[in-house]
Amino acid sequence: MHTLAARTVALLLLICLTFVAQPATRGQAAPVKDDLVIGSSDDITTLDVRFHTGRVGFEMLTPMYETLFRHDPMGNVVGWLAESWKWDAPQSLHVKLRKNVLFHDGQQLTARDVKYTLEAIANRDLRSRQLTYLNEIASVEVLNDNELIIHTSRPTRALVRFLTYYGQIAPARAKIPNPTGTDLAQTPVGTGPFRFLEYVSGNRLVYERFDRYWGAAPKYKRLVFRIIREPGTRTAALEGHDVDLILGVPAESRGILRRHGFKVMVSQTVAIYALTVETTTAPFKDIRARHAAAYAIDKTAIAKLYAPESEAAKSILGPGVWGRHEMAPYPYDPEKARQLLKQANLEGAEISYVFDPANTDGSTVVPEAVGEYLRKAGFKVNMQAMERGTFNVNIYTKNRKVNAWTWTWGVGTLDPEEIFRREFDSVRGAIWVSYKSALLDKLIAKAAMELDERRASADYARLQEYLWREATWIPLYNIVDAVAYRRDLQGLVQWASGGLYWFDRITLGQ
Repeated sequence: MHTLAARTVALLLLICLTFVAQPATRGQAAPVKDDLVIGSSDDITTLDVRFHTGRVGFEMLTPMYETLFRHDPMGNVVGWLAESWKWDAPQSLHVKLRKNVLFHDGQQLTARDVKYTLEAIANRDLRSRQLTYLNEIASVEVLNDNELIIHTSRPTRALVRFLTYYGQIAPARAKIPNPTGTDLAQTPVGTGPFRFLEYVSGNRLVYERFDRYWGAAPKYKRLVFRIIREPGTRTAALEGHDVDLILGVPAESRGILRRHGFKVMVSQTVAIYALTVETTTAPFKDIRARHAAAYAIDKTAIAKLYAPESEAAKSILGPGVWGRHEMAPYPYDPEKARQLLKQANLEGAEISYVFDPANTDGSTVVPEAVGEYLRKAGFKVNMQAMERGTFNVNIYTKNRKVNAWTWTWGVGTLDPEEIFRREFDSVRGAIWVSYKSALLDKLIAKAAMELDERRASADYARLQEYLWREATWIPLYNIVDAVAYRRDLQGLVQWASGGLYWFDRITLGQ
């Protein structure tokens, strides 16, 4: 922490001694301080943001990295590092950058940094986790320090929305492809309101305020993420004033925290919790087994087990995403599930079902209940909890050994193209897409190239109905998000997609 003037030190010492002499009761505001400490339910897998796509990675890295665009609270796209933009042609996006933006090493942001970032992510050799969303970027043309043109391989309506969530801008002097450059996995460098200070895997990620930030400066000096995977331990940390805010508050803790004087904010997100199955191997290569799994699970009961505010999913898309088309969930009918397995000669079919507890805020109750429903319907279930890194290794591969997993899937960009490309498009999708359908690929491509969102909605309705029937991906419930924090904390701003937060506007002890 920075050196303080003697008078300030004396004042802080007096405050601390007073606090020790008169311990805070539950819910009582903690003293004013210079840092914000957040209890996170999970850890990051790398400090290089280009290899993240998930919520936790972005939440913890966004304080130091920024994108060209953002969504406003109403879900409209606004400029961020981009001052303005326009489509010169259906495949040419002209962008003007904000001036006088500095990286944390003091060097100025230019169009060359944007070119480097976007072309690196679009380069398959880098194997960025964000490649799926930016793989239509053919090249980036630098006009001058503050102007560039992004050229795409085909018309793509979703690009601007994709760049609200993906494509965090890194300096062109990064190590890849420069052998002697900055290693973003060791010393990340961004343009955000906080700069990197320290990372201890499994323990904490620490930032300090970047005083040369181009925007409004945060009100506090340090931002600390503490990794506390166990939900009860996170709750205790908040009640003990070891942290100021906790993410992923389980339903059973919310009432207790409110009674103890803490603020609890519960909100709907655009994400859903779903069961995904491997369709290239038995048993889920047979559509009857997939339908059996869909009938086997009581989605309403699972939703309420997760959170009283949640509801059974009625779409491939979460609430708040444009183009969402509601359908009736497969009813809970374990007898029908058993009949389908019998018809397919798959009674007692063995499945390897895995899940990551961090995906349900550290709790295993919901994924274990899913496994039990499948078992009662006649599947032989080998169930295993995996931490994030191991889970990723088993799921994000073409040579998948598991054949069923539950996971939270969101549409942070608010564009349905994100999820259809990532999960279902066998041509342009992610490497883990295994279900192949020429008709499905054709429908996805048609919707993606429709530049008018209203006209594209009809295409997305057909897509959702098709996937609902095929049941390769079985939505279970809509995700709500809950955070809890000390009562004198103000200014917490949520992303338009829900479940993510901007922490730089927060004030403490006011």
